[in-house]
Amino acid sequence: MTYPKVRTQNKLVIFSGGQTGVDRAALDAAQKYNYQCAGWCPKGRLAEDGIIDQSYPLHEVQGGYAERTKLNVLHSDASLIIYFSRPYGGTQLALSYCDCYAKPYLLIDALKSNSTLAANKLHNFISEHKLVRLNVAGPRQSENNESYSFTFNLFKKFFNLHPATQSFKIKQIIQAIDFVAPQSLRFI
Repeated sequence: MTYPKVRTQNKLVIFSGGQTGVDRAALDAAQKYNYQCAGWCPKGRLAEDGIIDQSYPLHEVQGGYAERTKLNVLHSDASLIIYFSRPYGGTQLALSYCDCYAKPYLLIDALKSNSTLAANKLHNFISEHKLVRLNVAGPRQSENNESYSFTFNLFKKFFNLHPATQSFKIKQIIQAIDFVAPQSLRFI
């Protein structure tokens, strides 16, 4: 089994299993806001809505959902676990793996929080633990209709708050200017 190759460049990498709901929202937000994402998914790229699209850079495991969850916890620095009222099923399993492997985690009860408050808690959690790889776990869409929208809005707000976003974009602009300037000066 190979480890997902990610280049961090001092930027957070989002890990997820690609299931509908929380997992998929985290991956979609990461891709929309130019954050790298990775993770493990079940053999055949299975999810409740069929086959996980190839646009998500996930690696298949021989095992099923439990093996996927375990590897995403193990290969991340910490986990964000979103739940509604109480963790159960795969969400509870992710929490159990975090405890078993002594991995830090942040629990967000989406029924007692809003996406802005959750984004601030996530920012503080990442800063406190100096995280680079964050696993995101929570209910699939069929378990809670709000799981995708809550998670996507949380990450939308988080990516706008997180200092790595702004400093990374500024660094990219400076590198682009340094790269383009010598070529453009040749034509003057």
